[in-house]
Amino acid sequence: MKTEVLGVRIDDLSLTEVLNFLQRTSAPQLIFTPNPEFIVEAQNNPEFKKILNGSNLNVPDGVGLQIFGRIKNRVPGIDLMLKLCKFASENGLTVGLFGGTDGVAKETKTSLEQKFPEIKITWAIDGREADIYLAEAKPFTEKSVDFLFAALGMVKQENFLQKLSLQGKILRVGVGVGGSFDEITNRQKAPPEFIKKIGLKWLWRLACEPKRVRRIINAVIVFPWLVFYRAAFQGDFHSN
Repeated sequence: MKTEVLGVRIDDLSLTEVLNFLQRTSAPQLIFTPNPEFIVEAQNNPEFKKILNGSNLNVPDGVGLQIFGRIKNRVPGIDLMLKLCKFASENGLTVGLFGGTDGVAKETKTSLEQKFPEIKITWAIDGREADIYLAEAKPFTEKSVDFLFAALGMVKQENFLQKLSLQGKILRVGVGVGGSFDEITNRQKAPPEFIKKIGLKWLWRLACEPKRVRRIINAVIVFPWLVFYRAAFQGDFHSN
């Protein structure tokens, strides 16, 4: 089911529905995982909004979209990444990892190889060179892979994936996964399951990383305000 939240297309699909969709197609796919921060950023960044709306799937990640966006499903980026890595390992498909700093991509490779012994990770690259590739000051010469996971943070990872998709570097699926590398390697302590289930992962992250306060404000204050403002003064927040 497709809908729009403040001008950003959202594909209201469960994780199972996403996997079923990917199994039905062999064409390259870009999958982004918008949360309320994405929606807020898109209001002042037309190019970012264009990139989001140009993806193949925008699966909702964030309880705020469920509460204020009338969205039924929630698919955290890390859950999607692990499911796709499992699928890749079972089907002999290749994986590329790009993102993070201080060697986290290589640590993620090691962690995934321990979790999925049959997985074929072709390369794992630190994200510090992303700006060079995005500025086209240096060509991205790594081998094309079936699944490419980019952990560069909002905006940068979507821009990066779009560029690599146009270069034919993504053979099957490219996914923006935010801080998933840090969670997989335990650099960022994962919240208890009950915290995830009740939608308070954002509060856990704030407690662990107080520097995230500005992002949290966008997600839990600015986003609801924008939704209510649009509904009150323009009649429907499911619009541009």
